[in-house]
Amino acid sequence: MPQPPLDDGNLKEDLPIVDLTESAATILSLLCFAYPAINPTDVLGTLSLSQITDLLHAAVKYDIEGLQTHALKLLIKPHFIVTEPLRIYAIACRFRAEKEARMAAKQMLCRPLLTDQYIDELEMIDAGSLYRLQSYHKRCTEAAAEVARGHTWIRTATYTFFECKNHDGGMTTISPQPSRKYPYGYHLDVHVHGWWLDFMEKTRLALSTAVAASTVTDLGRVMEAAVAAGKCPECQPRVASDFHAFVRLFAEEVEDRISQIELELRF
Repeated sequence: MPQPPLDDGNLKEDLPIVDLTESAATILSLLCFAYPAINPTDVLGTLSLSQITDLLHAAVKYDIEGLQTHALKLLIKPHFIVTEPLRIYAIACRFRAEKEARMAAKQMLCRPLLTDQYIDELEMIDAGSLYRLQSYHKRCTEAAAEVARGHTWIRTATYTFFECKNHDGGMTTISPQPSRKYPYGYHLDVHVHGWWLDFMEKTRLALSTAVAASTVTDLGRVMEAAVAAGKCPECQPRVASDFHAFVRLFAEEVEDRISQIELELRF
């Protein structure tokens, strides 16, 4: 391509100087990727999120598709996506990276959506992208809460803490499943201990701020409920194994409900 005339100001040792807008660190990262003789892990593996963003800009500008792919892999490294998912979401939306945006949005379910701390990456996205993230977060939160509040997903009443014959601690009637006796939608009533309802309510509240299977299996709440359950002489022989099985299914149900909700993206 035709070049502008050169003068002594843009020559060095009789070679033309090409001014680049990228920083020296970004160009070094680009060259490490382009020249396999240089181990890219030594440089690319230590990049910050801001530096990865700069590298993505350069990869797009110079149309280096392989570098874009590599930079996006760096973007979702565990120590980034777990600690700063909102930044990852914003960067992924800016570069139309659908898979990375969805991963970041799901990770955002484990924390409040927005905090008081401002992040520069929010300037990369429009209000629509932020609204769609908020809508996804809300729908997932509501779905998880419904698992804890509604009991029709429980397909067995054989847990020892259902229909316990020891009523000294007080029992409450719930309808956890469609009855096999009635084909028209009637529900089979069962009786449960107060400790179980307390566990379900505390878990529902916890899910309102951290929508994840790990919230259901939180050791503190599970142990608190197990200790209360063990005080019933009728339940005591089986309650540990039964409650463990129930919590596992509870967590799987939350994950299943969340997986059915899709983040809308408009790339």
